[in-house]
Amino acid sequence: MTARCEGDLEYLPLEIAEDLLDKLETMRAAAPETGERILGLRARQCYSLHAGRYRAATWYDRAQDMVWLIAAGVHRVGSPEDFYVVVTRLEQAGQLYPTEADYAALAASERRKQLEREALDLRHLRDQALQSPRVTRLSYTSEAGLYAEVWAEVLPDLALVALRVRIARLSGDYLSGPEWAIVLRGPLGPDAVEKPDPDGSRLFRYFEEYVAGES
Repeated sequence: MTARCEGDLEYLPLEIAEDLLDKLETMRAAAPETGERILGLRARQCYSLHAGRYRAATWYDRAQDMVWLIAAGVHRVGSPEDFYVVVTRLEQAGQLYPTEADYAALAASERRKQLEREALDLRHLRDQALQSPRVTRLSYTSEAGLYAEVWAEVLPDLALVALRVRIARLSGDYLSGPEWAIVLRGPLGPDAVEKPDPDGSRLFRYFEEYVAGES
């Protein structure tokens, strides 16, 4: 949803806001442009969602394949604050549709979801390596080009398992410190130490962690 529409929802009863968001998820996912078209809006084709006497407006951005929730309010026929009157006024003022800041926030949100998915996949790889420490390197490549190798070695004299992790973004896409923190919390624990890559590559980051093994 747009940042401006977030403010609209805050003024609605909680159960109504949740109902409208649920309908956005269920109805617009299946059919982005369906239901009652809001005829007062001229610049773009927008459609309404209903929850009792409350309404919300959605617009389908075909270029991004994204349905935006752009306004919400109460339908009061004859009132200057009627939902349909308000959205028409917002469109005329150039305040209804997503802004550059909205698109930037959306991109940041999608980026974080991608990093969290990669971290979860790498957590599963870590678990597999620790369950089978004598198996050769396990590898992983995400849709966004994150490549990782994880393997473990038993150190019987120390009753420890040495976990090794090599990881790189093969696409060359830059990861900031906070973004790396999201990804690395998947395969690594708090005691992991970064060291030079034993394979001599400058592309990869390499970590070692020692985990309690069988006594």
